Amino acid sequence: MHPTGTILRSATLLGCVALLAAACAGPRGASPADRRAYVDDMAERALDRLAELDSTARASVDIAPGYAVFSNVSAQVLFVGGGNGFGLVQDNDTGRRTYMRMAQLGVGFGVGLQDFRAVFVFDDRATLERFTVSGWEFGGQAQAEMADAGDGPSAQAATSISDPLHIYRITEAGIALSARLDGTRYWPDDELN
Repeated sequence: MHPTGTILRSATLLGCVALLAAACAGPRGASPADRRAYVDDMAERALDRLAELDSTARASVDIAPGYAVFSNVSAQVLFVGGGNGFGLVQDNDTGRRTYMRMAQLGVGFGVGLQDFRAVFVFDDRATLERFTVSGWEFGGQAQAEMADAGDGPSAQAATSISDPLHIYRITEAGIALSARLDGTRYWPDDELN
């Protein structure tokens, strides 16, 4: 067999495994209460990590009308990418939590698997309520750009997708320099709410 064919088959197999892993991402637990607790714990850990990276960013979460935290596993295989995840929306005024799901589909070239957390900060109540009730869908134009301090990870800046929404993307290596959100859909999780 030609080496190129072997490489292509190996990449395809790796990609299928990565896409399957991304498709299976979801909160763990035997009951809805266990899965809600799992999501709550993920959100608290992500907010703690954001505070470590930039206390100003964490302060913006606390004073906003509300915020959302998502765990996402995504994979890219040759020309197709996808991801799946879960999270919650916290209304800071009422204390109400709404549990959410997410799915991602993208087109591009590459092979890889990525696990990250995204923190959405809602700067106005109308945007928070619209996201909580009907979810959100990012099209091909949406992209968030993050700043890098040069000395390591930083949460200094998050680009506004639209005026009342800012997004911080946290990876194991810190906050990513860019976070493409095209082809991503968020919706309330009927099973957990």
